[in-house]
Amino acid sequence: MFGIPKEIHGFYRLCDCGILASRFQGESFPLTLIECIQTSTPVIATDVGEVKNIVTFRSDNSLVAGVLVAPEPNDTKFVGNLVSAMYKMLDRENHIAYVNAAKQIQNDFQIDKVTSQYDSVYNSLLERRAVKRVYGEQYNEFVSLLNRGE
Repeated sequence: MFGIPKEIHGFYRLCDCGILASRFQGESFPLTLIECIQTSTPVIATDVGEVKNIVTFRSDNSLVAGVLVAPEPNDTKFVGNLVSAMYKMLDRENHIAYVNAAKQIQNDFQIDKVTSQYDSVYNSLLERRAVKRVYGEQYNEFVSLLNRGE
């Protein structure tokens, strides 16, 4: 619709909500949802991949920055669920609660913090790979010792 906006955050600030209507189970960490949260824009998203961990930020579901929709395979039902989610988002009290939740968690999704977390995971995997090369068959035993803190 707009191509690639240079100021995507400004675009999201103009929106009442962001929508990710994907039924692809491989959605890992959709950038569009991150950008919405970074701008305190609530979202409507399909509950696939890691989407729930972005929209529902706490394990006790006490901080929810939008509406999750089941990835219904039937197109008619899926669209009906999206419409229901849109009506839920239109409710002023719901919308305010979702915006406030997004405001509370937006710092956790700033690019420098997310990049740092990815970097940490990547370096950890590299270290494990190096250790596996050194220890070969004994790798699993070594990891077990690391996990026990020995």
